Amino acid sequence: MENQVIKYIGFYDVENSRGKRVSNLAGINKMNYIVKIMNRAGYKVELICPSWMSKKSEISFEKKKIIKFNEMSSIVFCPSWKTKLKITSLFKIIFSLSWLFFYLILHTKKNEKVFVYHVPWLSFPIRMAKKIKKFKLILEVEEIYSEVWEESVRFAKTEHKIIKEADAYIFVSNVLEKMVNVCEKPNLILYGDYQEIKSTTFFNEKCKIINLVYAGSIDYKKGGAHKAVEIMNFLPDGYNLNIIGHGSEKATSELRELIADLNKSRQKEICVFDGTLHGKDYSNYLLKCDIALNPQKQGDYMNTAFPSKVISYMAHSLRVVSTDLKSINNSKISRFINLTESDSPAAFAKAILSIDLNENLYTSHPIQDLDIEFLSSFKDLMRTKNV
Repeated sequence: MENQVIKYIGFYDVENSRGKRVSNLAGINKMNYIVKIMNRAGYKVELICPSWMSKKSEISFEKKKIIKFNEMSSIVFCPSWKTKLKITSLFKIIFSLSWLFFYLILHTKKNEKVFVYHVPWLSFPIRMAKKIKKFKLILEVEEIYSEVWEESVRFAKTEHKIIKEADAYIFVSNVLEKMVNVCEKPNLILYGDYQEIKSTTFFNEKCKIINLVYAGSIDYKKGGAHKAVEIMNFLPDGYNLNIIGHGSEKATSELRELIADLNKSRQKEICVFDGTLHGKDYSNYLLKCDIALNPQKQGDYMNTAFPSKVISYMAHSLRVVSTDLKSINNSKISRFINLTESDSPAAFAKAILSIDLNENLYTSHPIQDLDIEFLSSFKDLMRTKNV
């Protein structure tokens, strides 16, 4: 095992990258955690990034490069370039996927375990390489994209094919596992990034202000950030809302307008939006808060997906108020979450008002328990002979 290297494929980028590769912050955080788990289990990791440069790239071209992730791991980035035209963008995507195919043909061997963070774009090159090289595919499934976003029929088919052809899985929720894993293949459940536990300072009643926080994507599909602002209309004085996250210019602009209207109506600043934060800045921001919000639109999609922010909130020892989702209700941490009666702002306010911040949150930390359990299960998976 000492010299064994695990290949792990996904859309990734490093902090402050000038190349601005197509990636997702929540996905990057989860990949970072899994790399650490692989290292702790005694494996070296080769993180393979086939994602292309986005329109926001600060440079025009980037050749293939390899950088150190840590002492036991490295990241391989495929060559890419910046383009704004639709036809050249398509060619760039085809080039990246072709690069991944040939990389796997040249660098994998029969029965080798290859981990893939599921993105439908990767389906064709990975399935074709698997057919030729006969490696074992462990697919990390966070969501079924074709059920969330408006994708073409062809896109949906290619997504279902890679899910079906995987030899084992890492699922984001128990509900998703039961829905997808009909053949009962080996699998692990990983709700999120079970990062190092950080403790908030004990709530001081003399401060009077209770700080709420929403951290995550700002978009219309999930609508969490916008709903968080609406919740403030149902809370009395003494509550402030802090929002951090990322989204399109249109979505963040609308959010800022909502916040401005709220502050104007209350004649003081009770809500702020502080953009996107990473690493220590992100942790320090959460540690200054008391109650974390996870407002979601109830529906089939959110019943299978597990919001990664919930785990992040808990890792920072925050009280969590969340929409009552099937994925959370069927999880091992459901008893630690304050679930609302409905997904309405009024129901959230009611749940927030019922929280006693002076009550002990945990006797033992559930995130630490999940971390230990996942590491053990990962080692078992790597020892499984039929995978």
